[in-house]
Amino acid sequence: MLKRLRESHPGYLSEQKTFEEYAPAAIAENKKFGSILALYGAATYFDIESYENVERLMNPDGNYFLMFYRPGYYPEHLYSAEEIDLIKSKQNYAAISAAFENKYLFSKYLVATNLQLDLEVFQL
Repeated sequence: MLKRLRESHPGYLSEQKTFEEYAPAAIAENKKFGSILALYGAATYFDIESYENVERLMNPDGNYFLMFYRPGYYPEHLYSAEEIDLIKSKQNYAAISAAFENKYLFSKYLVATNLQLDLEVFQL
């Protein structure tokens, strides 16, 4: 998918690193972004310690939209039992609730965002 992105939009920057690999250098270089997206469960794999880096990397008027797996949902059709155990060990809904402004339930996902959406609000 990243290859297709580069081919379709050659004038735009695309990084092929994990958020944890990319964020410290970007913060050190004072890079800022208008949008930070982690779709379809990708945010599930962020280290809890890196949550604060999302807002550090935002432009003042920027937006973030992060999709974590919803509580109780693990994509068993994609992962082995060992991989699902790893996913479960990374999920910390209290940390997500504390770190991000708005939390919503959407299908199989918990969305953390600074946008106001017309979705079911997530509460611990």
